[in-house]
Amino acid sequence: VYKRQSHKSNIFAKVLDSHEGAHISSNPKEINGTINKVTLSLLGFPPYLIMPTVVKGKVIGMFIADREVSKRTIESKDFLAFQQFCEKASIGLTFLSMQD
Repeated sequence: VYKRQSHKSNIFAKVLDSHEGAHISSNPKEINGTINKVTLSLLGFPPYLIMPTVVKGKVIGMFIADREVSKRTIESKDFLAFQQFCEKASIGLTFLSMQD
């Protein structure tokens, strides 16, 4: 069901390039080709949320969240809250990086 991916279709590359988060669905048809088998073995099967950590216009890392333990679904409102949290963390890290 999961195809080999190119750099352009890789979800992490898309997040890094766009500086925008992603809500990765648990629907195999929607994620086909965007996540490889190694990633699935490390993170488990979706759904999960991914958001870049941006400091001074550069991505320095990523936040990844899931609900694997609770098995609860991830809704649009959850993604919005996750985005807000990650954006505030990025602002805080940017502020800290300016302290000398």
